[in-house]
Amino acid sequence: MIDYFFTSLKKISVILFGLLASALLARYLGPELRAEYAVVFNSSAIVSVFLGLGVAGSFQNNRRNFDLSVSPVYVFYTCVSSFLFFLILSFLWFFLSSFYWLILAVALSTVLRMQLQSYALVESIRGPAVSSFLGGGIEVCILFILWFLFPASLMCAFMALFAKNMLVSMTSAYYVYQA
Repeated sequence: MIDYFFTSLKKISVILFGLLASALLARYLGPELRAEYAVVFNSSAIVSVFLGLGVAGSFQNNRRNFDLSVSPVYVFYTCVSSFLFFLILSFLWFFLSSFYWLILAVALSTVLRMQLQSYALVESIRGPAVSSFLGGGIEVCILFILWFLFPASLMCAFMALFAKNMLVSMTSAYYVYQA
């Protein structure tokens, strides 16, 4: 029964926080910057599919076959590959326009979040529910503060997304290691 509660909480919070974040983002950025945000976000979603390399999909099968011994290996792989992608991204800072660099940066944080969250989903129903709730909440809070106190900035809007992705990643990694 408690797992059902956490799953329901996750679904409801994802919908509510998503609606709130979308509304705040539209108010904060305005139509022109919102369109640029959408282009970067959607492009990064496509790139993140390629950067993910399908690793998260293989975790469940290997976890079933090899038990807990694969969890640290997968988390280590995800962290090391994210760090290497970050180093490459840092190097590309000098060669790419900020538009393309931002697409890659968002894709990198999305891959890290998606992989760690999918590992946590296999390990515990609570992990992804709690991490989604916290991530959505922090994104809405940051966007509200930005909208209320700061002028419209595409980079600031993406900082809210990065904060959400990093919080969800860290919380998911915590739940993977709790198993």
